[in-house]
This record gives sequence, C-alpha cells and structure tokens, in this order.
Amino acid sequence: MRNLLVLSALLVPCVLASAQPGGLQGCWRNTRTTLYFLDGRTQVNAQGNCQLQFMADRISTRCRGSQAETVIEYSYAIIRPGVYTATMLSNSSTRAQAQAQIGGTREYQYRMEAGQLFLTTFPQTTKPAPTNAIQRVESVSKEEPCQGGLLP
Repeated sequence: MRNLLVLSALLVPCVLASAQPGGLQGCWRNTRTTLYFLDGRTQVNAQGNCQLQFMADRISTRCRGSQAETVIEYSYAIIRPGVYTATMLSNSSTRAQAQAQIGGTREYQYRMEAGQLFLTTFPQTTKPAPTNAIQRVESVSKEEPCQGGLLP
C-alpha cells in the first residue's frame, strides 16, 4: 500500500506536464513506473492501476490498490520547455504520510514520443537520506478515452 501511495503521489503530476501547450487535456493510464532506491534496488509497477484526467489547470488521479483506492488533485504550471511543477491540493488517503504531502510542490521532466509520455522526477528526502529512500522515479503512460466526469 505504501508503494501505491508513493507511486500515485510521484507519477500523477508527471503526466500533466504535456497538458500545455500541446493541449493534452484528457485521460491517461500509467503503463510502467520504475522506482530507483538509494541502495541500488529498483521496483517496477506495470499493472496500469493509475488513471489521470487533465483539465485546464488541474489534474485528478485515481490509483487502485489491493486494499484501497486513492484520488489525488493537483494544480500545475509549466516553468520551461520539458519541465513543470505540480502542487498537491488534496489526497483521499488518510495516512499521515500522504496528508503531509498536501501543499507540497515538485518539479518534473517530461517528453512525448510515439504516443507515449515519459516522465522523470527526483523526490526530496531527509538528509542524510535513508538507504531505502527513492532517489528517482521514471514512468510511461499512454492516452486513453475519458469516460464521463472523473475517471471511471
């Protein structure tokens, strides 16, 4: 469950970067996310359990895990070509770690290629960083049809 929350908090804003200026408003499904840990481990999620819906100035995400579903809202701004910032506005998870991220802003790198969106972010951590800290997140998403309001 912790990794699902981390995945949704890190991945979701990544996709929204393309929403400007190319008009990427719509829905996306994550196809692969790779977490790179400070101790050299990697963890890959290729389950496609996160959906994203882009609107003019915000993004809504829904990630389904084995025990719960998490909905997160973000605002965003592109700060230069290929880079944007996203600020978490709300998180449906009641976990203290998830709630502590509300109001936080993170920078993301993005590029689109062959109908896929590639994203990279470098999460902040405490200093000194614990060996199990995530140092980089890379993800790939593909566009999918939106099915009415917030994701189905």
